[in-house]
Amino acid sequence: MFRFQADTARYVLQVLHMGYVPYEHALSVHGTDRQTYIGDILLKESVKSLGEVSVSGEMERTVVRMEDDKEVYTLSSRVKRNAASAFMALADIPGIDVNPINNDASVRGSEGATQIMVNNIRRDKYYVQTIDPKTIERIEVSRFPSMRYLSRGVGALINIVTKEPVRGYSGNLSLTQDPLLQFGTQNASFTGVYEKWTYSLYGNNFYFDEDNRESYTLRKTRQGEQWNRMERRSDDGTFNMAGPHFGTSIDYTPSDRSYSSLSLSYSYSHQQSEETYQIQDEQAGNVHDYFAAQNDECFYHAAKADFYHQTTWNKIHTLSVDANYSWYNMKPESDYREMETENSEPFNQVNQFEDNDNMSADVQVNMEHKWKPVTLGEGYRFSWKRNDAYKRINQDITDLLYQEWRNSLYVDLSGKFHPKWFYRVGATMDIAKTAILGRSNVYADVMPSASLRYIMSPQQFISASYARSRRVPGMSMLNPTPVTVDSVRIYQGDPDLLPVYTHSTTLGFYSYVKKLYLYLTLGYRWGNSFSSLSKVNDEGINIITYGRASSWKSPRGTIDIAWFINSWLKLGIYATASYSMYQDDREEQFNKNLWRTSLMPYGTINTKRFYASFRFPVTFKQRTFTGYTRTVSESSLDMSYRLTDSWMLLLQCRYFEPLTYRGETDIDGYYEYYSNNIGRSFRAMLGVRYSFRKGKSSKNKQRKVRTFESSSESTVRSY
Repeated sequence: MFRFQADTARYVLQVLHMGYVPYEHALSVHGTDRQTYIGDILLKESVKSLGEVSVSGEMERTVVRMEDDKEVYTLSSRVKRNAASAFMALADIPGIDVNPINNDASVRGSEGATQIMVNNIRRDKYYVQTIDPKTIERIEVSRFPSMRYLSRGVGALINIVTKEPVRGYSGNLSLTQDPLLQFGTQNASFTGVYEKWTYSLYGNNFYFDEDNRESYTLRKTRQGEQWNRMERRSDDGTFNMAGPHFGTSIDYTPSDRSYSSLSLSYSYSHQQSEETYQIQDEQAGNVHDYFAAQNDECFYHAAKADFYHQTTWNKIHTLSVDANYSWYNMKPESDYREMETENSEPFNQVNQFEDNDNMSADVQVNMEHKWKPVTLGEGYRFSWKRNDAYKRINQDITDLLYQEWRNSLYVDLSGKFHPKWFYRVGATMDIAKTAILGRSNVYADVMPSASLRYIMSPQQFISASYARSRRVPGMSMLNPTPVTVDSVRIYQGDPDLLPVYTHSTTLGFYSYVKKLYLYLTLGYRWGNSFSSLSKVNDEGINIITYGRASSWKSPRGTIDIAWFINSWLKLGIYATASYSMYQDDREEQFNKNLWRTSLMPYGTINTKRFYASFRFPVTFKQRTFTGYTRTVSESSLDMSYRLTDSWMLLLQCRYFEPLTYRGETDIDGYYEYYSNNIGRSFRAMLGVRYSFRKGKSSKNKQRKVRTFESSSESTVRSY
């Protein structure tokens, strides 16, 4: 029984109760002097089944937990909502360096290259750009991968684990453009998900059209007692480029224990530049003023196919096949003319044309067996490379064919001998053969590796590792044909150059406690190395080729610190220092000790709707065998502001310091100082991003999400 009072008026009585049909009845109430009797109310039952229950939570900041040989990061909820791309989201992971200029990510402090994977499948940067940050379940970072990856030269893995997709479709469109319409990027992607199939289409374009490009070059040389000086200026140069890329991927998942993926992509690029120089040349006190013009043009085509298949039997034995084929063709042409006056007949002219046709194929078959508490992996890899290079300098023609064959067998054993101790040991038997101009070399070696990790707490560990690697010289190092750069400098290769063997040991300490992240490494490397070798001939031309130091030792240290000041601000700094000691009985210039340092502040800002990431590498003067160089850097600031769940505003500021170079050479009575500065290196772009999604959850049992090396599985529910 319910009793209430109301003023005189007409009312609608509504009764709601979970599990019953809503009841409504019109009433006329006549005030407190008269009672209105409602009577009995009978509610009819209504049974409804819930189609889906969604549980969401807010992660204030990115958190981490340790799992054997990897760190597992869960992104902040704000980062996933506000980041404009998966790469921007990765910038919030401590220890991962993201370069938004070329859309790439690497693990700081690791030896070798970083491989990016998505749900255990190797993906390129264009595919990663199609990932909506809101669909990222976690990020897995492995600093000590197995021989399956070390045999490819991979020193670290970044695995992006996404939520199980819903059936339907999704996509995004983004555009960034500078106000002068001379620099911009465009991205588009579309993904369709069906019961067992997933299709993705994606495209990307980057272009710039630069006018009034300024450049300044200064070279001072001394051959014996004679000083020469050349100063070159240009303030009307043009430089333009267009680089579209198209790709597609097809994923097929017939069951929880098997899946396949095929990716195809094509890239095209056209670069063109024109510059007119005013030159003042001083030789032995005689000054000569003249003009020069240079036109450069390059066409680039590339196609790539990647295939991956994995099958698991009884959750113990796993077979995977990883294959890829790539082809690219590059045709650069350069025409350089020196004239007494503008547009007059040249008194010196150099025309260079190249046609480089490259192909490569790689197939790797892997087996993995998981028996608690150990995991055994073994595999075979075959790879082949071919470079057919045609080159013409004025009337001199050279046609070279370079080929490389490689066969590798690897074995890898990992596991625990204590709840807090994880180990990994392995070795690769690698046989490589190179051939150029009738010369062939065969290298057969065993490359072992080992790593040990002690997990002190869920957010701390210490580690030790050792690895031996071999680097076979490529065509650019073996090519004996000179490449003319200018009138006093020529590059060429060394057909008899032998491979480089490097031993590397590393000690590491990792801590991510409360708001402070710290990763410290101390390493020691030794072996031999490729080094540029400079000689000056009787005509005063500096011939630069390649040599190999007899022995090389280098202690190295890195420190990476990030402080999550609060829920919206992270500041960090990454620094490296190494001291290389070279010794060689044949070449005096290889007997030197060299310091190399680097420093990079970085950080992220993450508010309710705004997200930004920045990096600012600091350049230092670095010693070389023949003098010094100044390293290059690429600074950037990427910002996004979320208007709605579908729309974002973008702002990108980029500073291209690679357009500045300074070097010094001082050998055998020859001295050269060379600097080249190209202005207009700052860019600011505004843009917008639109994303869309439509679909429904699958009623079938959720499929498993694969992680790299299949070392763990977890069920991730539909979003």
